Amino acid sequence: MQAHDHLEAELLRRQARSEPLDDVREEVFAEMFDELIRQIALLNPERGLLLLRVRDERRLTLLSLAALA
Repeated sequence: MQAHDHLEAELLRRQARSEPLDDVREEVFAEMFDELIRQIALLNPERGLLLLRVRDERRLTLLSLAALA
């Protein structure tokens, strides 16, 4: 629950909007996801690599969609 509370506090501190396409919100979630990947990679490197791939694929998908808009 501590991670969830930290996420909510950071969203409030940075004044992120509740809209899914808010740049501040996206940045906060990206930072949190990177930290989760780091922590998981320390415990299980294979899972860490898999999560890195998921993160990178998501970024590429979002960039592709933005280019189409």
